[in-house]
Amino acid sequence: MEEVKVDEIPLQALKDGSQSEGSFFLGSGTVEGSEYYFFVKETDRGMKRDKVNADYVYIIEDEDEEPRMEVYAGIPATAFGKFMFDDGVIGSEEDRTYSIIVPNGTVTNEFSIDFE
Repeated sequence: MEEVKVDEIPLQALKDGSQSEGSFFLGSGTVEGSEYYFFVKETDRGMKRDKVNADYVYIIEDEDEEPRMEVYAGIPATAFGKFMFDDGVIGSEEDRTYSIIVPNGTVTNEFSIDFE
């Protein structure tokens, strides 16, 4: 399999209501026993919450980059696989991986939640 970047989605920050703290780009949680990362993306109709299965996500901290998610699809490294990919057939969810790029210091083990 060969991985090819098929999409790049800018991530929007959410404010937690605190005046002294910043904002966050990702949330995480469990839905029916599976772990997910939740995020907000901009669409033609406005902001929309979405999620991806955490099993397929890599988080990358980068000082100089805007928060975004890069979507990669695995395609067979054969002529037929490349033909199908060029035709817009990207494959199943299990054939995709996600790189979520966030500013340095975004990933933390310390939490302070303000429910304002």
